[in-house]
Amino acid sequence: MDKDIKSIEVRDLVKKFGDFTAVNDISFHVFKGEIFGFLGANGAGKTTAMRILCGLSHPTSGEGSVAGFSIVNEQEKIKKHIGYMSQKFSLYPDLKVWENIELELVLVWAVLLYGNVAFASERITSYDTFNTA
Repeated sequence: MDKDIKSIEVRDLVKKFGDFTAVNDISFHVFKGEIFGFLGANGAGKTTAMRILCGLSHPTSGEGSVAGFSIVNEQEKIKKHIGYMSQKFSLYPDLKVWENIELELVLVWAVLLYGNVAFASERITSYDTFNTA
């Protein structure tokens, strides 16, 4: 483990939705190669914090970096350098883990490669047909 390189660094992170504070002033860091657990009660702000770290949401205040890129103004760069699969993939709970991953890959790549949500929808239909035959 390289104790000199921080893969994730978060300082004073806050996320508010109106008057509701979903993430309240958290700070932590994760070194390269370190295994890190993000634990808390339901509603504690774990998912909201992860969405910010993945570049899917903007913080209300605070700062940080993931893979060397700012969570404040380099979200697109973060997305290009990380992969994330949540513990619970709630869209299709009846699918096996590998089936969820395969479906997600089909959707993401269809949209990225072709820029076409309709094309992705066609792939879902093909996926459903293929897997039920």
